[in-house]
Amino acid sequence: MNAKRRNALSKLYDSLEELRSQLEQIKDEEQEAYDNMPEGIQASDKGEAAYEAIDSLENAHGLLEEVLEGIDNAKGES
Repeated sequence: MNAKRRNALSKLYDSLEELRSQLEQIKDEEQEAYDNMPEGIQASDKGEAAYEAIDSLENAHGLLEEVLEGIDNAKGES
């Protein structure tokens, strides 16, 4: 891979890493809010929706980790 494309991938990687970090922060905040709910609310529709959101955010975070790993592999830095 030439330096121009490697540089473009590095910039893309940095942007995605920032998004991954922001996503993780939102997930952590949602998890904390869920953990602080009374058990009765956790078992309600509101609690179930929060739990599903946390699960979806965890999945999205994992997918971003895979993308970042793929970029590293493409650049030959893994």
